[in-house]
This record gives sequence, structure tokens and C-alpha cells, in this order.
Amino acid sequence: MFDLFKNTLLSFKLKKSLKALQNQKKKKITSFKSLLIIVYENDLDEDFFLSFTKNLKISTNNVYIIVLNQNKIDFTETSFKRKIYISRDEISVTGNINKEINYFFNQKYDLLVNFFDQKEILSELISSKCFSKLRIGFSKANPQINDIVFNFGLNEKTTFLSESMNYLNSIIKQKNEF
Repeated sequence: MFDLFKNTLLSFKLKKSLKALQNQKKKKITSFKSLLIIVYENDLDEDFFLSFTKNLKISTNNVYIIVLNQNKIDFTETSFKRKIYISRDEISVTGNINKEINYFFNQKYDLLVNFFDQKEILSELISSKCFSKLRIGFSKANPQINDIVFNFGLNEKTTFLSESMNYLNSIIKQKNEF
């Protein structure tokens, strides 16, 4: 019963957050210096994300990863210095996020990668609360949380790398020509 009540309140909070996200003004992008990746634990592939950040020439010091999972996990050793695990338990009934992890949500990112392909309140709410100049993600997720949407699966990582690089490099080139 409590979960149903919490889901209803979180759905309301998500709608409100998505509306605010749509009204958020986009800023000019001249380069990508910071990156936030939101990913479910079972899709986390650090080597793949390291390759992605190297292609974008973003230092791992400026890469933040939010790992969505079922249970809270303490910090683990990783290639990325700023990685946290978030479960539903870190989100209150009213949609507020645990103060211990607020740091990730007070940052402004040049690029946000929603690396998930499902519509789910936790991932959508987390994404909608993050500030980013540009958001990329997959078509099976809520399109309202992405500026660029890819119509292929998460497991097509080579395609993701090539397509995202094509789009992101053309955006930077286009912005620098004006």
C-alpha cells in the first residue's frame, strides 16, 4: 500500500519536474568538459564509458556516474572518482533526494547520457532533476528527458559510440560556425 502511495506521489513530482525541464533554457555548447552518466547497475560497463569519455576528450575527474540499483551500496573502487549508487530508498515520498547525494544534483553538466532504455519513475526523476546543456538517450525511455534520442538498443555499444560522436561533434562544429 505504501509503495502505491509513494509511486503516485513520485509520478506527480516527475510530471512537475518534466515541465520544469522543458522550460529550461538551453545554453550554447562549444565543447564538452563535464559529463553525467545515469545507468542501471546491470548495464554499467566502465571500460565502455572510459572509451566514450576519451572520445569526447573529457577528463575522468569531470565525469560523474549515477548508478541506479535495488539496494544502497557503499562506495566501490572505480576508474571514475565521482560515482554514486542510488536506490529508491534515497528518494523520499515527496520526491526529495537524500542530502548526502545532493552534490550530484547541484552541478551543471555539459552533457548528460541517460544510458537506460526503459520508462521508470526512478531513472526519469533522477534525470529530470539534473542540469545539463544537452541530454542524449534511447527511444524506449521517456523522450521528454532527452534532446537527442537513439533508436537502437543499449547492447549496440559500437553504434552508440559512433552515432553519439557524429551528433555531438556536429553540434560543436555547428555552434562554432556562428
